[in-house]
Amino acid sequence: MVSTASTEVSKTSSPGSNPGAPANSKRRSWVAEVVETIKQKKSAISQFVRETREEMQKVSFPSASDVRGTTIIVIINVIFFAVFLFLIDRLWTYVLDWIAWSINWLIAAF
Repeated sequence: MVSTASTEVSKTSSPGSNPGAPANSKRRSWVAEVVETIKQKKSAISQFVRETREEMQKVSFPSASDVRGTTIIVIINVIFFAVFLFLIDRLWTYVLDWIAWSINWLIAAF
């Protein structure tokens, strides 16, 4: 004989029998983690911006005449060292050519 009585199964009556509950709690904890992380990042970014503004107020920028004067000095130095290194390069070229000529002359003489 087969029993036709049905037993009710409640998905919320016993722990573990509701497969939707763990997913919900996991989703909520994951969302809470994301929200907390965003809040921390937002706080860190706002702190960075605030500290950057404070530091920028402490900076003293040079005047236009200071920048112009320094730029002229740099340009003069660049030109001077370019000419100096060109002359040193030419001098070494002549010295090495003379040494090579001398060695060739000595070898050819004997």
